[in-house]
Amino acid sequence: MFYKLAFKNVTKSIKDYAVYFLTLTFGVCVFYVFNSVDSQQAVLEMSAAQNAMLEAMMQIMGIISVFISFILAFLILYANKFMMRRRKKELGTYMLLGMPKGKISIILMAETAVIGIISLAVGLLVGVFLSQGLAVVTAKLFEVQIRNFQFVFSPQAFGKTILYFFIIFVVVMLFNSLIVSRCKLISLINADRQNERLRVKKLWVSVVIFLISAACLGAAYYLITKNGMMYIDSEFFMSLILGTIGTFLFFMSLSGFLLRVLKTSKRIYLRNLNMFVLRQINSKINTTYFSMTFICIMLLLAIGILSVGGGFQTYFSNDIDGYTPYDISMQCYEDNYDMENALEAQMNTDLGELFESRHQFLIYNTGLSTGDVADLYPGLLEINEYSRPLYAVGVSDFNRLLAMMGKEPIMVLENQYAISSVNDGNYQSVLDGLLNEGLGLKIAGREYAPSQTAMIPLPVSNSAMSIFTLILPDDQVKKLEVAERTYNAQYKGDKLQVEKLVMSALEDEGGNIIVDEGPAVMVTTRISTVEMATGLKATILFVAIYMGIIFLIASAAVLALQQLSEASDNAIRYKLLGKLGVERRMLNHAIYAQVAIYFFIPLALAIVHSIVGLNAITHTLAMQGAAADSSSMMLSAVALAVIYGGYFLATCLGCKSIAKGKNV
Repeated sequence: MFYKLAFKNVTKSIKDYAVYFLTLTFGVCVFYVFNSVDSQQAVLEMSAAQNAMLEAMMQIMGIISVFISFILAFLILYANKFMMRRRKKELGTYMLLGMPKGKISIILMAETAVIGIISLAVGLLVGVFLSQGLAVVTAKLFEVQIRNFQFVFSPQAFGKTILYFFIIFVVVMLFNSLIVSRCKLISLINADRQNERLRVKKLWVSVVIFLISAACLGAAYYLITKNGMMYIDSEFFMSLILGTIGTFLFFMSLSGFLLRVLKTSKRIYLRNLNMFVLRQINSKINTTYFSMTFICIMLLLAIGILSVGGGFQTYFSNDIDGYTPYDISMQCYEDNYDMENALEAQMNTDLGELFESRHQFLIYNTGLSTGDVADLYPGLLEINEYSRPLYAVGVSDFNRLLAMMGKEPIMVLENQYAISSVNDGNYQSVLDGLLNEGLGLKIAGREYAPSQTAMIPLPVSNSAMSIFTLILPDDQVKKLEVAERTYNAQYKGDKLQVEKLVMSALEDEGGNIIVDEGPAVMVTTRISTVEMATGLKATILFVAIYMGIIFLIASAAVLALQQLSEASDNAIRYKLLGKLGVERRMLNHAIYAQVAIYFFIPLALAIVHSIVGLNAITHTLAMQGAAADSSSMMLSAVALAVIYGGYFLATCLGCKSIAKGKNV
């Protein structure tokens, strides 16, 4: 009998609380889809390096999924709280009829089980089908082809989804049992007649709280702008703490004096049912400022992650050729080790058949660091946060590299230097400023001035060590200490095929680089760098979309469920207004106004927060050669419009339906 009653209750609740079921279903769907990315590996033509990047991405997604599961658990518990509140009178009726609390708990557990099974089944079914289209997205991000397309199912993602949501629903069952055990009959029967207690009563208290919140937010904005989200230090954490406190106090004060401020404008306060709407909002003060603070922060995270995620992923995909101009670069720290002969012997082939051009040369240590130069020109330190050694090459060797790229040679006279730099506009602008100042450098006791062609956008190798390299006269550079030997080459013919041949000869079974059992050799190829960049791009984009969507769903669903619950609580009041002669159109307008206030006030503050944060992080991205581009901003706007706007419309219609269903 109890299970039959539980099933009927769930069937009855679906109509009034469709948002709750849809949220659970959508959460299951998104959770499965983003945890099934690795299953697409079976239909994608991916290299070993790309497969490794995909596995690394799935490890990150697994960690993120644990965090997401806590967000979803909070969302479900929060939603369940309002459903329980909606049904307090019903539970009170059960107790009045003599049903013990233990039996009521069994009914609620059965209802939770039915809800969990339905949402899991529908969510997994939709997720399995949606994940099929994910192969196309994954292929585009990893820049690979799709093999013979086939239906893909991920048992691992399926099992993980069931496990995580099973644990969540068990917690919900225990939570419901705890609520029932603490309930009193009188409070259940009169639940729909109880308002939250208004804690902030005096206007001057609300004004003081508002001023404190403004001061906290102003300090947080200043600190995050100063920090630029570049360092995870005390300023960063203090900005987060002050921002959270300021947001909390803002909503506390706003709910406290909003009614009093609007009372001063009789035109607004006495228009239509504004008086009723404002008093309804004021009566929910406790729920309002706690939930609005949470929602505002969640919206800030969603907007920030979606907006900036695209900019970060472009950092790993832009100007790859500028950083890795050579098909292959090899470095070792033995100055007398001939890497070309060793590689030719190991491959047992003439390298002229594989390489269009190549050059082996020495790189020297100047004894300077980028930090030393930054003392004279601070702009260099901004793009080089950590000091690193400053190396040099001879002008003849550098001209050989220019010839490999089809460029004209340069001239560096005695006591002059030039700078080799990666082909990146940000670095070049800083170096141009350095050279235009005629900065002199002292190397091994000798003074050098910039040459006429002081800055050349071509690194001496694919290594990160070659972001900045000095170019010195041949006779002078040879007096310095040798730092490493470098070998650059350009492939001939099919570059992908040549890459496979070379790397198969260089790598052992463990993927370690072995060259004729000689010294340790570091190998960097353009193709592997591109594959790594695309893998990082895919990881950042997937994580950004995954977390952004979940945060949007959580914030919108909390608001929607809260408003649906309050619509049920207010049904008696709307019925009384109807008896007093208030028109249906005016009642609907009051419902829409109340929902709009709850939805768009936290969104407005979240947008202000995000503008400040995005301005700070955009500067940091620009320093690193990336940007929060318009496409990522558009993604955030579309997600807000579809998810947040969709929940807003659904909530308005749901509240209207609830009020109408009560015979208003």
